[in-house]
Formats: sequence, C-alpha cells, structure tokens
Amino acid sequence: SVSCNGTVLRAWALTIWFDSCGAAG
Repeated sequence: SVSCNGTVLRAWALTIWFDSCGAAG
C-alpha cells in the first residue's frame, strides 16, 4: 500500500486499507 502510487485514494485508503493498487496495506 505504501509502495503504491495511491495519492488521492491514499486519503480514504487509511480507512479501508486499500489504495489505487487495490492491494491491502
């Protein structure tokens, strides 16, 4: 997740542990 290129998605990713990569962080 941290290595993913999730920028905007990274914001809400902190909640569902998911980012643009679609990989659980």
